[in-house]
Amino acid sequence: ADLSDPSKTCALGNEPTNSGDQLPGFPEHQGSLLLGYRTTFQNGWDLAVNTELLSQSEVDTQLSNGDDCCRASGETLAGFTTYNAQVILSKDQWSASLFADNLTNKYAETAARDTTANIRSVGSYDVAIRRYSKFMITPRTIGLDLRYRFGE
Repeated sequence: ADLSDPSKTCALGNEPTNSGDQLPGFPEHQGSLLLGYRTTFQNGWDLAVNTELLSQSEVDTQLSNGDDCCRASGETLAGFTTYNAQVILSKDQWSASLFADNLTNKYAETAARDTTANIRSVGSYDVAIRRYSKFMITPRTIGLDLRYRFGE
């Protein structure tokens, strides 16, 4: 940005930001809700069923005080919600857990490394230099976890 122009006052390391600026890399809102059910059968087996909803609002990738010049290459990553589920059957030292994380296989970006301004080609062979990348949540994961506790 042309900082000699008083209408372009970007948030730099030694300049204050405006009240209410969102911290980059962090959602303004996030939360989770866990619902669980537990019971014990007459034969001594325990059953637990858990479902979890995780949600967060959008995330800014750069700090700004609201002027466009500050966010020329920054992004706002969309908020998202994921669902997880788990069924656990256990008795004595044994337990078996069937789980599914990100049950709906939601694609969501959580952060960006650097900015799109750093994607460029250099040299006589037109080699692409790319320090820019994004981080995503783990895709749907389904698994079975078997455990045995020793020493009881």
